Amino acid sequence: MYVRGKYRDVILPMTVIRRLDAVLEPTKQAVLKLRAQLDKTGVANKHVALCQEARNTFCNVSPFTLRDLRARAKQQQLKADFEAYLNGFWPNVQEILDKFKFRNQIPTLVEANVLGSLIEKFTSNNINLGPDPVKDTDGNVRLPALDNHAMGTIF
Repeated sequence: MYVRGKYRDVILPMTVIRRLDAVLEPTKQAVLKLRAQLDKTGVANKHVALCQEARNTFCNVSPFTLRDLRARAKQQQLKADFEAYLNGFWPNVQEILDKFKFRNQIPTLVEANVLGSLIEKFTSNNINLGPDPVKDTDGNVRLPALDNHAMGTIF
């Protein structure tokens, strides 16, 4: 498992991954729909169109969000789907993931049977790493938005 000094090898990259995921959540379905349309018409360079649809300089074209992955019971399927999710990020995000060497941690997380619970904790309804506030059913802010400065402070 992980000793205290090694937590940063997982916690820091997961914080970044969850932030990116939260930023992309509102446009995820639209990006996937556009990608399917572009694939169908044979468009080769989809980068600009998909990023515009995501309203960002990056996107994730995997069929998953982190919340989708919470429901995976079998570790090997979760591992494959999580890796597909990571591979769905644009090259500029891949550079960040590579610098963290986070993919090296995945086998250990799976072997220790903690990848699912890690994803569950980072997607908990009690944590907001997103740029928009989380509201209750009455429209009241339950968890405030996390702007880029606050995200930098957390990181």
